[in-house]
Amino acid sequence: MIVTLATNTYDLDGFIQIKALASSSFGDITRRVNVVKTLDGGVAVNDGGSSQGDRSVLIMWKSKDKAYEANVARVVENYSRLTMTFHEGAFETVPTGYNQRGAESVLNLQILSKLA
Repeated sequence: MIVTLATNTYDLDGFIQIKALASSSFGDITRRVNVVKTLDGGVAVNDGGSSQGDRSVLIMWKSKDKAYEANVARVVENYSRLTMTFHEGAFETVPTGYNQRGAESVLNLQILSKLA
């Protein structure tokens, strides 16, 4: 699957295309539900709905050349917001971590909102 990342301000090298491995995770869609047992033997349910902000993304790919990996690290270090696109749409994200482990690279992102 192809994932793209882009800085929200102009940066000549701020567009990154990643061929994500199947082991990548794009965050489960969950609901903010709280179930409480009541004294009469029933339950009270509080359903706070669903939010894109509850999704954490883990993108994994086969490491590329040093210049590519250095650019990914630079973008994560210098930009607090990135636009990410993949088959579900476009999202505003916050990069929370990047790690290159030998032949594999890992990028963690927290989704803030769905843009399109």
